[in-house]
Amino acid sequence: MKSLFCTVLLSILLNCITFPVAISAADNTSYTVNMRKELNNTTWTNEQDETEGRRIPPKPIYCTISTEGINVAGLSEDIMTYEIWNETSEICLASFNGENEFLDFLFNQSGEFQIIFITENYCISGYITIN
Repeated sequence: MKSLFCTVLLSILLNCITFPVAISAADNTSYTVNMRKELNNTTWTNEQDETEGRRIPPKPIYCTISTEGINVAGLSEDIMTYEIWNETSEICLASFNGENEFLDFLFNQSGEFQIIFITENYCISGYITIN
C-alpha cells in the first residue's frame, strides 16, 4: 500500500514538473489594482470641508483586470472611456470607448501604466504593472 501511494505521488509530481500550470494559465492572467474614485466635476467644492483642514484620502477600491474583462468593486455606473497613460501620468498613450479594445491594447504592452476609467459621475484611476 505504501509503495502504491509513493508511486502515485511521484507520478503526480513528475506531471506537475513536466506540464507546469503557468503555461496553461497564461491566457487567464489577471491583475488586482488599487484604484481611487473621484468626482468628475472638479469645480464642486464643499466650503465646510475646506475650513476644517485636510481630509483623509478616500478608501481605495479594487479592480480586477483580466483578459476576460474588468470588474470594479462597488461601481454601479457604466464606464464610458478607458484610458492608458504613461507611469508619470504625463502622456495619454491610448483612449478607448470599448472594454475589449482597451484590454487588447493593455495586454500587448509591458511596463507600468496609469489606467483611468471615466463614468458619467466619476473618474477612477490606478497604476498597473504588466509583465
